[in-house]
Amino acid sequence: RLAFACQIFIVGLNISLTPLANVLAHGRFTLGQDLVLCKLLGDFVGRLLFFLVPSPRRLRRHLAVNWCVALLRFPAWLVLLFHALQKEPFLGDFELLAVWFPFVITGAMGGSWVQVVAIEAAEEEQKRFTAAHMNVAVYLGFLSGVIFAAVYSLESMRSTASDGLVNVQVE
Repeated sequence: RLAFACQIFIVGLNISLTPLANVLAHGRFTLGQDLVLCKLLGDFVGRLLFFLVPSPRRLRRHLAVNWCVALLRFPAWLVLLFHALQKEPFLGDFELLAVWFPFVITGAMGGSWVQVVAIEAAEEEQKRFTAAHMNVAVYLGFLSGVIFAAVYSLESMRSTASDGLVNVQVE
């Protein structure tokens, strides 16, 4: 259960910001594309780094470390979200990418890692069910992230529309 929740948390954080690349870039197309490309590269690098993680013998310890990594990513997510919410960017391009890239890498690494820990912890006859269960967690993470991004986008559109109405009334 803890691995399932960890997987949802890890994937949800990554996916919640990926559709908002243009928002993170404050409308600058090239930077938005750089963020998306860094996301793809970070997913690849994170999954490669996963192979450097020692084989899980002490599964509880691996799960605890995975949760620690997942929770340590949360402040980076908050910084990225706060950056996206601002009218003017407070991170420069380099700083934004310097927060974004490790955030994505650790998410990809953690997602792969927690999946292996969960499957290793399962009894032999439950491994297939556990693998399917963890895939459901991935998709629940996708869903939570997409819902977050959609709510943010809708709210942003609503506030932009109301700002336009205020400007029309003032003129």
